[in-house]
Amino acid sequence: MKRLTTKNEEIRENKKRTSGLQTFKAIKIISLILCMALMFAMLAACGNGDEDGALSGEAGEAASDGAVNEDGSGEEEPEHPSQDFSERMAANLEESMTTFGRNDVMISAGDLDVTWAELYIFIFSTVANLTGLFENPVDWHEVIGDADGERTVADMVLELATGNAIDFLSYRYGAASLGVSLTQDDLEDIDAHIENVVEFYGGLEEFSIALREDYGFYDHEAFVNMIKTQSLVDAILHELYGELGASLPDDIAAAFAERHGYMMAKHILVMTEDNPEARNEIDEIYERLRPRADDADFEAFFTEMMLEYSEDPGSIRNPEGYLFQPWDMVEPFSVAAMDLSPGEMSDIVETTHGYHILLRVPTNLDGVPIGIANMGQTHTIRQLAAGEDFEAILLQWREQMILEFSALYDSIDIARVFAWLEA
Repeated sequence: MKRLTTKNEEIRENKKRTSGLQTFKAIKIISLILCMALMFAMLAACGNGDEDGALSGEAGEAASDGAVNEDGSGEEEPEHPSQDFSERMAANLEESMTTFGRNDVMISAGDLDVTWAELYIFIFSTVANLTGLFENPVDWHEVIGDADGERTVADMVLELATGNAIDFLSYRYGAASLGVSLTQDDLEDIDAHIENVVEFYGGLEEFSIALREDYGFYDHEAFVNMIKTQSLVDAILHELYGELGASLPDDIAAAFAERHGYMMAKHILVMTEDNPEARNEIDEIYERLRPRADDADFEAFFTEMMLEYSEDPGSIRNPEGYLFQPWDMVEPFSVAAMDLSPGEMSDIVETTHGYHILLRVPTNLDGVPIGIANMGQTHTIRQLAAGEDFEAILLQWREQMILEFSALYDSIDIARVFAWLEA
């Protein structure tokens, strides 16, 4: 009993720290370029993964539609009087953008640099997130505190945007270090993609307006440069890890899976709802399985029994088993799986859904975890591990770069650049 309690507590604590989304953050190469991700999202078809309700844990529960204010009243807060921030943005955006010259160097590392046009993209996206796409006022001088001390909201915005801009710079630095560059085919693909996006918007003029007002791109050239940098990142990843991370060694991917609590299991479920004979049925199945548990072909036999008797549609659709983290499943299921080694079968496990028999199987490093699939993504364990490995390499590049911040950078005042958003 003591061991069971320890595992329950471990699941609950890890669930607080790590959700599927936070795990997916290991692949943040695209998410760092927030404005570009927003642009591509308009053209991408992002499907929603089927969630296997019979097993999913609390993380899959929908949030309440109701909203409450800080006072808990549930009443709508009055709108900021006479403030239409979208109109104010349109009237003031040009002034914000042209605070400095387009090609003024803000940050440099050797012969590489970040211009104002590039830094502004990251500042814009950071402010957009902070203000709900420019619909809310900001007290730029409000002092906030954290582990690093006190700073103003304006300081925080500049710090976050600068961090993303330095990552942007480090991609270029890393490409140069690896001798990676864009091929002619890459450049032609970029031109074709941009042509499609421009056509989607109805022409270059309309597209340029959307770039400025919706995504913070100084002009079309800034957008092209950002796309080229993203393509350079793709080329770096291919150089380091092959197509879709395929060349990442098994031991690195396996260590990642273990570190993040990934495991894999097949199961047979007999549901208890409207079935008073559920316990007898699962007992009969277990008695057929148990004598074969040490056979060399036991997994194949278990799979046959699962396909014939399991009442969980998800396990039928995934005969190779579920790939999951503990908090992706109902707690008794995860506790039982954690207690097994690959190849071992559990006793009968009861959950709110019914009675289960689990068979722990080796983790498929090229499988897509449930938590990732339920977000509409198809990243495998190997790809996630490659993303985490790249994070470490990116950190090394940042440490190797000798950064210089220009006098113009030191004079940046976010409260002045976005004065029209002041509360």
